[in-house]
Amino acid sequence: MHRKVFFALAVCLLSFPLVADTLVVPLAYPTLQEAIDAAADGDTVLVTPGTYSGPGFINVDFRGKAITVRSTLGATLSTIDCQGQGRAFIFRTGETAASVLEGFTIINGLADTALDPKMGDFGGAIECDGASPTIRACIFRDNQAEYGGAIDSYYAAPTIVDCVFMGNLGLKTRNGQQTGQGGAIECVGTAAGGISPVITNCLFVNNFSAQYGSAINVLEAGAPSITNCTFVQNTVGHDETGAAVYADVTSPLASVVNGILWDNGTHDVIGGMVSYSCVQDGTAGPGNIAQDPLFKRGPWGDYYLSNEEAGQAWTGTSPCVDSGNPDMELGVTGLDTYTTRTDNVYDTEPVDMGYHYRGGAAPVM
Repeated sequence: MHRKVFFALAVCLLSFPLVADTLVVPLAYPTLQEAIDAAADGDTVLVTPGTYSGPGFINVDFRGKAITVRSTLGATLSTIDCQGQGRAFIFRTGETAASVLEGFTIINGLADTALDPKMGDFGGAIECDGASPTIRACIFRDNQAEYGGAIDSYYAAPTIVDCVFMGNLGLKTRNGQQTGQGGAIECVGTAAGGISPVITNCLFVNNFSAQYGSAINVLEAGAPSITNCTFVQNTVGHDETGAAVYADVTSPLASVVNGILWDNGTHDVIGGMVSYSCVQDGTAGPGNIAQDPLFKRGPWGDYYLSNEEAGQAWTGTSPCVDSGNPDMELGVTGLDTYTTRTDNVYDTEPVDMGYHYRGGAAPVM
């Protein structure tokens, strides 16, 4: 009996690494792909500040590994420049939330069948194909794909949190006609088991798509949960589908909660469920408002909220302050150390609508 117990314990120990390693790029490994190839589940790949391009830094494949790949000093100091030669990362081997990408700026990604016939025109910066990684504290700028200018989620359920999307394009020209969907993110279907993407505390500014969803496009019964996100000046080529967030008729469970959608053209939202959000086009839903959010420039960006307690007595307090879902706990959303105030005082319940900046954090814009 004791031998059986010992054998079972030995098998368990051999199934997991006893000591997680840290692999440093480029100090110990010249490229991200080389470091990932050498890593084992539980390891961390650290990338020192710099701008990285070329082979080993584009079309980087996590290969199903439960590892963390992160920069040492955050997205503003660590850039992956794809230079129009491909996307930055591919998740296609059943990755879960234990596969973490954190703290990078990804620019000039391009998904195109001519560059990658297998993965095609999906996900200009990141492709999630049947995989559900965690993507945290990243900046996506000037990436392009026909489907999902920055990220494509294809029957997947990535967790996308604390990210900024600026100037990404859901765009391709075919036979002289512009096509494209999901200027920043496209969500197609759900992952195995009905799990859906989670998009929390993200900022979408000046993204474009030719057809559907200038910021986020949802189709084929997709049901992403979009919480505390701000959408500003996202535009689409066709007015009839001109929404920052577009959910097709098969995707009624796509949800926007505690959002701010302002100055996005003809429509801010088409389809799905919207609640406790500030929507300029007056979208109906529990707790929704259609009043000017009164954005203010603050220490790290342009989309703080005016607040008399932070010194904006001349403009007053934004109607979005304390107007989020009253039943939502800050700790659950992870926003208990974040703020919408220019004086960096943390938010308190009830949660404010819209994107929150990290109190005292480095700038993301």
